[in-house]
Amino acid sequence: MKPMQVNSDYYLSENYPSLFKRYIESTDEKKRIAEALIERVKDKGYKTLLDMGAGDGMLTGMLAKHLERIYAVEKNQTHREKLKKFPNVRVIGEQMEKIGDKEIKLIEKPEIVLFCYSLCSLKKDWIAPTLKSAFDFLAPGGEVLYISFKDGCQWDLYTTELYRKLGLLKRGGIKQHDDDILNAGYRVKCEREIPSSIHASSLEELYKNLTFFFMPFHPQYLSSFDEYGEILQRYATVNSDGSAALAVTQEIKKITLA
Repeated sequence: MKPMQVNSDYYLSENYPSLFKRYIESTDEKKRIAEALIERVKDKGYKTLLDMGAGDGMLTGMLAKHLERIYAVEKNQTHREKLKKFPNVRVIGEQMEKIGDKEIKLIEKPEIVLFCYSLCSLKKDWIAPTLKSAFDFLAPGGEVLYISFKDGCQWDLYTTELYRKLGLLKRGGIKQHDDDILNAGYRVKCEREIPSSIHASSLEELYKNLTFFFMPFHPQYLSSFDEYGEILQRYATVNSDGSAALAVTQEIKKITLA
């Protein structure tokens, strides 16, 4: 296989939303995360949440039905327009690592500050100031939570092996985030594991559904099933009807002051 070439503008290309949509439609990840968070909100009687790096609003929208108010921090204009559709969501159009420098006034302090798969977008130097801002915004008795994938789950094993073969640096994961948080002077504790999966009608379709995670190389990745499909087969579950699924485990982690 020829070396894969990086397209530095891939996030701006027309392929990004379509591949993201394909991935989201093939996984129950957001639904499972929402269910776990809603259960926590109800158990603790929380009414407000600060969503740091809210993204496309899918998770935020699910949570909005069970909270009085959500503050959604999101820098992407397209995502912000989607978030504005929810009447009890106030959109803050800033980078989450810089909101501590802004004079942002909230109607009330949030009882949860949530980082759902958004810590991986932060450079290490920004971890400490961003977490400080999170605790500055937090209501007394509230909690700062982050969610990411658990190292060693089937999805992690597959993507790690393929990233290594492609010469790519993989970011994210519980171990990396825990280390960064501890080095920033905070403590972290696992609150709950959340099982989910990515599924498809066949192993080859599952391979295609995972293209989003290889966006810089998506044309070459899509054309390389014959070469890399056997790696996926080692980690996926293939059923008798030919359908296939790749297990993913997320963790909800609570960050506390040291």
